Amino acid sequence: MRDKYEPIIKDGTHLAESHKTEGAYRGILLDDETNQLAGQAEWKRVKKNKGNIDADICTIALAVTISVVLTLIMVRIVHALKK
Repeated sequence: MRDKYEPIIKDGTHLAESHKTEGAYRGILLDDETNQLAGQAEWKRVKKNKGNIDADICTIALAVTISVVLTLIMVRIVHALKK
């Protein structure tokens, strides 16, 4: 997995929007008032938290857990009905 970075945006500036890719931004800082070039953004690597698990993995794990629990409940119900 690639490292993730977040820009350091100076007060009074914003990242320039990309004209090439919709929804993307460039590493160029523009002045909030004049929209003129104010410099380049610096970037910090986002630290990975060891306890932080990807939301997709959590969703899959929850779905599997629910399926297993429901299967066990159904097996008990079937065994109870056979008695």
